Amino acid sequence: AKALLKEAYRAGILSQDLTLKHKELFKTKRGHKKDGLTKDEMQRVWHYLDNLSGTTGRKLRALTSLMANEGLRQFEARQLRLSDVETKSDTPTVTFISKGDDDSEVFPITRKTAKLIPEYIDTDQPTEYLFPSATDPSQPVSPRATRTYYTCSKYGVFARCDISGKSVHGFRHYYITTLLDIFNGDLAKVRRRSRHKSFDMLIVYDDARTAASDMERLNEFF
Repeated sequence: AKALLKEAYRAGILSQDLTLKHKELFKTKRGHKKDGLTKDEMQRVWHYLDNLSGTTGRKLRALTSLMANEGLRQFEARQLRLSDVETKSDTPTVTFISKGDDDSEVFPITRKTAKLIPEYIDTDQPTEYLFPSATDPSQPVSPRATRTYYTCSKYGVFARCDISGKSVHGFRHYYITTLLDIFNGDLAKVRRRSRHKSFDMLIVYDDARTAASDMERLNEFF
């Protein structure tokens, strides 16, 4: 509605920008419509993927590790080229353009991801993109195909792991929540790894992370 009103004003259909006059109508809460994956759900995902053989297993282990263990957004992982990956150095990295940036970023990755990516590359030998499209290898895998890997109601990873109501973005949510646990709520350290522009969304994550434990303490006291 806000975008429609702004375009109507720009096109001269409306004589004034109503979104400025009625700002309170367009306020939204910063939050997540879907929860991230829990620790238990991630354990089920990894158990399933570790036992999944063939090309699909190798590809999904590498892709999942980039999103769940490194916090890459789906589009950041999809756009990776072979030349963007460096796993043989003492400090393995991937290079990509992050959300809202114009310049590429060299991002250190964990040993687990640095192990899974070469296992996939050496066996399946993608040529340009790390995760190429099945129909056109010169292009990256599409957003729809990526979602289908995980959310297909019959064959997707989540269905195989008895996980419902979760999206691919749930991997990043899990990653950031895990970082907050590892760094004991240190938002500055988490921000460096999550690549958020501000602390606002991290506070949302941290509030959700601590809410359950806070309620346990309140229930115990009262």
